[in-house]
Amino acid sequence: MTGPTTSRNTFEHGGELDGLISNVGHEIRTPITTIVGYTELLLTEDAGRLNTRQKEMLERVEDNVVRLLRTVEAILLSSRVVGAGHSADADPVDLVEVVESTVASYPYGTDGRPTVSTQLDPEPVMVAGSARDLEVMVDNLVSNAVKFTPEGGLVVVTLRQDQDGCVLRVVDSGCGIPADELQQVFRRYYRSSLTVRDALPGTGLGLSTAQAIAVNHGGHIQIDSAVGAGCSVTVHLPRVPAAVAAQTG
Repeated sequence: MTGPTTSRNTFEHGGELDGLISNVGHEIRTPITTIVGYTELLLTEDAGRLNTRQKEMLERVEDNVVRLLRTVEAILLSSRVVGAGHSADADPVDLVEVVESTVASYPYGTDGRPTVSTQLDPEPVMVAGSARDLEVMVDNLVSNAVKFTPEGGLVVVTLRQDQDGCVLRVVDSGCGIPADELQQVFRRYYRSSLTVRDALPGTGLGLSTAQAIAVNHGGHIQIDSAVGAGCSVTVHLPRVPAAVAAQTG
């Protein structure tokens, strides 16, 4: 792999554009949520029985509208966490629990998906921040690694404590990232040439959102990759001493 690209606070603040995106996103989310609800009711045959063909068509509608809703949610989340002046909560959060629950929520290792392995610190790893945002950060990194890793591949998630804080690392055995694109991967909406070539779905917000969350929690993120050699993303976060966490928890 090439040398790591580190990003501490390089995300761009959209200002008025972020405000516009947020307003439009909220307006779009409401009707989409309504469509999802009515589609679910139809599939439960609340309004009458469906034949096999009708059910298949509705299931396809549901899959696509849920995908659209997730895209809108990703854009809204990015606008929120990247927005100027945003600061994370200061609640004590056990990052071990966050990683465990995130990995457990996905059916990795089935239906052609790569296997996800975890190597976590045996003790709680406490950080100060927002559990919701940290869950999004971990989810973005793991799901990104899984997306780019082929069937039979492996994604390894490690979490350990050190003297300065804690280190979360997600390593995959996927296609990697071209060296000349490493400096751009934390830009919002950026999608690598390999992603475009292989027509992989995505908004280009996963890494930029993860980076913003890391920075909002007083940390930083770095990436190490090369084409054909997989990718390693490392997040460094300050740690809350166990005694302090016990007093505030």
